[in-house]
Amino acid sequence: MYQVMVADDEQIIREGLCKAIPWDTLGLSLAGQAANGVEAWTLIERCHPEIVLTDIRMPYLDGIELIRRIRGSGLQTRVVILSGYSEFEYAQTAVKLGVSDYVMKPVDVPAMCRTLRGIKDELDAQFHRENEVEELRRRIQEDSQLALHGKILRYVRRRISSRQFLEELPQTLAESAFCLCGLLQLDRFDHLTGGMPEEEIFRLTQELEAVMLEQADESGMQVIEESNGRYLLLFYGKAEAD
Repeated sequence: MYQVMVADDEQIIREGLCKAIPWDTLGLSLAGQAANGVEAWTLIERCHPEIVLTDIRMPYLDGIELIRRIRGSGLQTRVVILSGYSEFEYAQTAVKLGVSDYVMKPVDVPAMCRTLRGIKDELDAQFHRENEVEELRRRIQEDSQLALHGKILRYVRRRISSRQFLEELPQTLAESAFCLCGLLQLDRFDHLTGGMPEEEIFRLTQELEAVMLEQADESGMQVIEESNGRYLLLFYGKAEAD
């Protein structure tokens, strides 16, 4: 659930919003409430809420300055301004700071719920877009790794020339100060996995590769499965500074 923080120096408004809004129904959770801008900023730094409802005028630190701090921190927090003032300068400043909405007091709870639901929909859409991008990046990386592993295996098996191999190496490997290759053979691997289903063998080999990669130090490492229980280990990296 996305977290929401409420900041208002008027206790009756602050607590009224916290109690009146059906957070669970909206798919949100209340991270906390603050009676002034300093308390609000402390809570924001600790909880990193996705949404902040804040009064425009509060003691010690007003809503505008609070938003400036949020933006300056790099947080992508969505902000809804609560205000009993209709001055144009406040609305104009709030818009420039990228607030999601500007709500006049007294707050209409159903309207606030619609605002919050709209922000949640935007956050959901952003989350899905980021997941899609990350999944695409992961697939591209996996495809690159598979292509590199296939290239190394073809070279080791003398199916491509040294020149072709070097020309097609990724920049990370081509610019390495050293490159070492070793062969790891797991003893009696076929015997140990003889009665296992294919999917369990695959899962086991993936776990073995993960364990081997965890043992790598700051140098780069590639684990290439040549056959069941037989791996090529490729170590590469930059020379240490004198």
